[in-house]
Parts: sequence; C-alpha cells; structure tokens
Amino acid sequence: MASIVVFVDRWEGTEEAFLWLDYLVSQLGGRLVLVDAVTQDACLAGSRGHRDPAQMEASAYAHMASVCQRLKREVHLQALHGAMVETLPIAAVANEAELVVLLEPEGREASRWMFRAEALKTTLRCQCPVLLLTTGYAPHGRGLILLPHDGSEAAAVTFPVAQRLASALGWGIVLLQVLPLEADDWQGDPEIEELVRRWQAVAHERLTLAAEELRRSGVEVRVETALGSPAQAILRVAHALDADLIVLATHGRSRGAGHRLGATAEAVFMRSPLPCLLVPSGAEGHGA
Repeated sequence: MASIVVFVDRWEGTEEAFLWLDYLVSQLGGRLVLVDAVTQDACLAGSRGHRDPAQMEASAYAHMASVCQRLKREVHLQALHGAMVETLPIAAVANEAELVVLLEPEGREASRWMFRAEALKTTLRCQCPVLLLTTGYAPHGRGLILLPHDGSEAAAVTFPVAQRLASALGWGIVLLQVLPLEADDWQGDPEIEELVRRWQAVAHERLTLAAEELRRSGVEVRVETALGSPAQAILRVAHALDADLIVLATHGRSRGAGHRLGATAEAVFMRSPLPCLLVPSGAEGHGA
C-alpha cells in the first residue's frame, strides 16, 4: 500500500499541519508514516561525555506519539539515524511513498533558508513528489493549485499529481505559462506589442488544449499567462490568486545520479511563502 511519508524537523506548532495531513490521507487513502532523524549531534551527552543515541531515539518516538493522539488513523512511526538528506529517501523507498512531506519549522529567515537548502538536496534524492509544508499551514476556502507549465513534456509530469490532489481535495487548478519578457523592454513599440499579443494568444490557445486533459476528471481548470521573470511572475500570480499550493517539475538529469532542479523551480521553492510540491521528471507512476 502506498504511503505519505512525513518528516518533522521540529515538533512545536505542528498540530494544525498534521490535522490537514490527516485529512489529506483520508481523501487519498494509503498509510501515514512519520519519520524523525536522530543525529549524533542532537543526542545529549552523559556525565562522561558519551552521547546516547538510544535516548534521543526514545525521545523522538515520544514526540511522534504525542502528535498522533489527535489523528483519526493509525500512524506508523520511524526514527532513523542520520541527517534528513540521508534518511528520508531511504524511508520513502522502504514505505513505497507516493508523497513525501517536509514540515518546515517556523523561525527566523536564516534557519528557514538552511532548511530549504537541505530540503532541495533531499528532494533530488527522492523518486516521488515532495511537498514542503509550513508547520502552521491550513488551506483556506475551496483551495487552489497554481500549476506553471512551459509547454514541455518535462513540465507535464506535474499534471497527474495536480489532477489527483485537486480531485481528492475538491480544489481548482490554474494553469499558468510565463512568457519571459520584461515590459520595460518593449512597451511603447507598436510592432513588438503586436508580436507580444500574438505570442500571448498562441500560449493561451496551447494552455487551453492542455487544460482539457486536466478537466477529464471533473477538475475545474482555468488558464492564465503572465509576462516577466518566470520565478518572480509565478510568485506574483500565486499571491494575486491567493493560491494554496504551487506544483513544480524538476527537469532532466544531472551528469551524476538523480534529477536536477531547473533554475525557476529552485528559485520559487527557496522563496515561496506558499507550500510547494516538487515532482521529479521520472514520477509518472506516482499520483501523489
């Protein structure tokens, strides 16, 4: 049975996020697995300076058990020795995860930046979609997924994941294509303005065709185009639409093992105040 595997960096203030994840699992089905990483540095030193990993592991299980008391289903607990970037991909494979969730701790911007940098490394090692969720997150209203799409096959890997989430949660989808043009470079030139209008029309037509694929499951989809730097435009549109989630694709493979992240996806992931779901280009078999 496929699982949703959740990694918790800090336990303070996680109740609201866990209640939403409990609801998500109820809609998607599967198992809920909580994972905590026990590192040597986090272990308390004894009177002789020796660190006891068993003590930290017991503490991790106690924290996870206390969080699970308010949830409506059985939760599987795992305390793994090592850093997040090492242990979470192992846990994802062992539990046949269809979705990995990283609960980002609330705190100062510097610590959040460090967590996201580690989260990126972890994401590229996992072979399934990875959702970055802030601990105080709770969706509002009906819910809306922003789905950037550049027309490539690599970007279209996000479609099944976004479609299933939208269907399960009753959310809508906005399919967005960003045309990388800065207005200051062409406004006031009639010929270029006409070319831009034509480019927008072609992009809108292609998005409309792509949206039909998403609508087959009954999901409400609308299309938008935007101009500007892709990462900035995505964040700007997400804010304007009051979106709940941004779904992004990783692109291709690096020269080494595993996938690599496109510059736009990485920039959005590192800066977004909204939850981001990253879908690896080899995740066609995953439905989230």
